[in-house]
Amino acid sequence: MKLARQRLTHHAISGVIVVILGTQTFVSIVGLGGAGWPIIHYPMYSGPKYEGARLNHGYAVSAVLEDSSEIDIDPDEMHIGFWDFHYQISQPIIDNAQDVLTPAMRDLCRRWDNKIVALKARDLGVAITRQGVIELPPIELGKIDVTCAGGSLR
Repeated sequence: MKLARQRLTHHAISGVIVVILGTQTFVSIVGLGGAGWPIIHYPMYSGPKYEGARLNHGYAVSAVLEDSSEIDIDPDEMHIGFWDFHYQISQPIIDNAQDVLTPAMRDLCRRWDNKIVALKARDLGVAITRQGVIELPPIELGKIDVTCAGGSLR
């Protein structure tokens, strides 16, 4: 009786694992689904990549100051993690979502003595060639003009 119960439990757990792995494989290849855990879509694997094609390696954000100089904004200096930086600063600049960016502006303006006039987001692309990985010139993905009076945007 005990052996039969253990065997049934083993088969049930194995079945659940097979269903999850199969669903994950299907979603990864077909591209269905959102950001639900544990089944997520991996767009990096869903499309073909050709030699020399631009691959997104990451984003860089810079602040444009009153004197037209640019200062890179580092998430480590702001004491926020990669994903917080992405969703609170990088992506709102790219999407021109000023309402999402407003809370981060207070800290940014304070850090640079209210001298920020714009924020830029750039794609730091790379390409894979037969000679190896090469860095490509950055592409500006978005720019938002700002005014630091109270961390507001114009």
